[in-house]
Amino acid sequence: MKKKIDPFYIVVAIVAIALFWYQRSNQPKDISNQQAPPIEGVTLAGKKISLEDFRGEYVLIDFWASWCGPCRRANPKVVKIYNKHHKNGLEVLSIALEKSETAWKTAIQKDGLIWTTHIMEDQRNGMPISDRYDVKSIPTKFLVNPKGVIIATNPSFRKIDRIMTEYTNKK
Repeated sequence: MKKKIDPFYIVVAIVAIALFWYQRSNQPKDISNQQAPPIEGVTLAGKKISLEDFRGEYVLIDFWASWCGPCRRANPKVVKIYNKHHKNGLEVLSIALEKSETAWKTAIQKDGLIWTTHIMEDQRNGMPISDRYDVKSIPTKFLVNPKGVIIATNPSFRKIDRIMTEYTNKK
């Protein structure tokens, strides 16, 4: 007697494969061990900044948006990493992909993103920074070392913490 496969399990398998493929296809190219592409912008406070301003420090480049649920759920973890490692040389450079400056400002305040290095890329006017980093979905993060080299593409918060702890212990 042959056993029939329940169609439910076939659908679950197809959905799992589709989600896996979607997730993989939306990841940026792994550009670890390469010089970080340039970033220039104007902060929330109106100050011009560039990635070069942070030479000598680790930089977590965080691509996010006020309208992105996963980004907003990750923000408390970014704050926690920043609070733990800022005194030891970690900066966060937030690049928001937005259509509304008001929503961006509100999200920064509501989520307690206390660093001052926030740049908004207006989705209506092209996004050169996101394009340079091959950002296809958000949240996307890159960890840059003090020499300006990307050492991790989409690192977990655990990995960021481990890298910064090792760096601090070597000081």
